[in-house]
Amino acid sequence: AGSFLLQETTPMKARAIVLLDLDYFYCQVEMLRNGLPAERPVAVTQKFLVVTCNYPARSSGVAKLMRTTEAVARCPDLRLIAGEDLTPYREASDEAMQALRAFGPVQRVGLDEFFIDVTAVAEARASAGAWAPGTHVHTAAQGTTTAEALARTGTAYRPMDLRAASSGSGGSNSGGGSSNKSGSDSRSGSGGGSSGSSSGSSSSG
Repeated sequence: AGSFLLQETTPMKARAIVLLDLDYFYCQVEMLRNGLPAERPVAVTQKFLVVTCNYPARSSGVAKLMRTTEAVARCPDLRLIAGEDLTPYREASDEAMQALRAFGPVQRVGLDEFFIDVTAVAEARASAGAWAPGTHVHTAAQGTTTAEALARTGTAYRPMDLRAASSGSGGSNSGGGSSNKSGSDSRSGSGGGSSGSSSGSSSSG
């Protein structure tokens, strides 16, 4: 029920697909369940390892797959929460998936990652002229990664980004796009960080 296939047609219709990765997902779930403030360093553990942590913990040097003893040594105020029981994370993932269906068909890649086909919403916004002034929408007929590789432009520009054009310059081709660390990012796996594309499923928050 949560998957979909994009059928090729002739001519092929361009689709708008969004990858949403919920940042430090297990940790966010536990912070909400336990009523913890955003500034409190928190890490979710399985056995003796940190599987994900929030940004206050990361700023103190805590990292994914770090031993809990080392994590506490680096961040004495760290709140450790056992995450062996995946039930709360599965339930939160289901809630997120239901909310995302308002924007189009959803395919779950992992507990914290989803593909959303937002073609209909994007077309409606485009028809209504609802894009913000100066927004640059890059399209690639052969897919974002492949098209960029074939172009061999030698820039850090990521075609999957919606970029606001610089005043008078038509946009910037440097900097590799922007990364939003407030709640989600695009990457493979889980627990934070960023990369251009994602595949497979997430096994930890």
